[in-house]
Amino acid sequence: MRKLISRHDPIRGEFRAPASKPETQRALVMASLADGLTRIGRPLVARETLVMMEACRALGAKVALLDDRLDVSGIGPIFGPAFGRSPEQNGSSESRYIWASGSALVARLFLTIGSAMPERIVVDGKCNLRVRPFGPLTSALRRSGVEFQFFDGADRLPCAAVSTRLPGGRYRLGTDVSSQFATALAISAPLAARAVHIELTGPSYSLSYIRQTLSAMKHFGIPVRADDDLRNIEISNERGYRSRDVEITGDYTSASYILGAAFVTHGHITVSNLDPENLQGERAIIDILAKLGARIRWLPGEDKVDVDCRSLPERVCAEFDLSDCPNILPTVAALAATVPGEVRITGGKLTQNHKSPRITATATELRKAGVHVEVITDSAGFVDGLMIRGAAEYPGDTEFSDHGDHRIFMALTLFSLACRTSCAFAETPDTQDSFPEFLAHVSAPVLPVSPSPIQLAEGHSDHVSLHDEIQDPPSHRHPCRSALRRLAHDQRRSHGGSESPAWGEGRRRQHQQRRPVVHLHHRRAERIRRHGDQRSRRPAHPAG
Repeated sequence: MRKLISRHDPIRGEFRAPASKPETQRALVMASLADGLTRIGRPLVARETLVMMEACRALGAKVALLDDRLDVSGIGPIFGPAFGRSPEQNGSSESRYIWASGSALVARLFLTIGSAMPERIVVDGKCNLRVRPFGPLTSALRRSGVEFQFFDGADRLPCAAVSTRLPGGRYRLGTDVSSQFATALAISAPLAARAVHIELTGPSYSLSYIRQTLSAMKHFGIPVRADDDLRNIEISNERGYRSRDVEITGDYTSASYILGAAFVTHGHITVSNLDPENLQGERAIIDILAKLGARIRWLPGEDKVDVDCRSLPERVCAEFDLSDCPNILPTVAALAATVPGEVRITGGKLTQNHKSPRITATATELRKAGVHVEVITDSAGFVDGLMIRGAAEYPGDTEFSDHGDHRIFMALTLFSLACRTSCAFAETPDTQDSFPEFLAHVSAPVLPVSPSPIQLAEGHSDHVSLHDEIQDPPSHRHPCRSALRRLAHDQRRSHGGSESPAWGEGRRRQHQQRRPVVHLHHRRAERIRRHGDQRSRRPAHPAG
């Protein structure tokens, strides 16, 4: 069903930034590995945090979602020198199943945690997650002695972590594909047989996410030492995670869409719940807006920023390095397209490996609307950014594709608000991954071409149970189901045909422990299932 985004009057008023997705996810998994009850205040409730909740429950943590907080009872010590137990003493033959849906962080993190667990941890996800890179992480772990079982090709999902011990020691990882590899290893390090030393190699990307990870680990009681540039990180295994209450702060990435809506409509807004000293790299959006001509004022003594875009310059010439805040690349590109001048955006290479190839996807869609966009490559030939020559106004009447990516949709929605006539999206709006209230926040009128209204509420026929998506995927999304059954069969044989818990029993037990159903929009997954994933046909690295 085609949807239209129409031009909007200047946006004014006060808005509250949604809670941080990275902070919520990190707090959830660390609380789940801790030894007691953790209260997480003001968490983000969105698809990818709910996926993380279910993954933590699959490990055995108890997670209760209350009105304004999460109560997490962790699984406590697992094994290792800090806990006085060995993998052999745990001796479980059970397999646990993690459905990562579309979340690469959940998949990468639980594959690594799984290598330290006494059970076999099987991880799988949607087809668009299966084509995302895992090789740098699994290769580094295999070099240290960790064993994986791949069911559909090396270094890709579905996969089982079949080791019962994470050896520890020294690991060398780059961040030019994803910083999540280092985050996954760091969070798992306290479970290792000995201390973990992570050496980050090559050019630095998204270090702010690693800093957020290390800061959260310290809050949960883990001794961490790191160089200022994070080239060397040392994490002790002498102490496990300790339960600590935590308050989640606002998310600068989500706030960028609220701020961007004010910018493209020449509005004037105040956004609260933003800590000016936060470690999030995407707080750079504030300085970027200032360089594009917005007047910025932090309110003294409050976590509020006042952004006045009522009088913007006639022409802008700017350059932005987003290597530490790549998630806002589509947003910055959309904003740059609406101001006359030239804006050069670099440092986004790793976004080509996100839910869509975000640089080329953004360029493709903006060109449809008449924006002059050039794709920038780095010295090695990898796509790294965009050169945009913007204009004050565009005619609109353009049909966009979101490329199956919520951040592409939100960025193009901002651009559409500035066009003279409505722009269309072929796909149903879906921002449930990180910002479910996006359209309501920006007050964007979304007009269905057909008479049927858009319903993003619970119970619509285009919705499926969240558990259908993240906990019990239908068989058509599981071509490797037979391989997983073989894994359970092999386990039973290795125990002489005993009745030890295996794949089927573990899944039945998870089914019995399901929480109340939460309905979320799911048309994108159906489209990918029926028509395939376009990204599987794109080049993996150089632009050519």
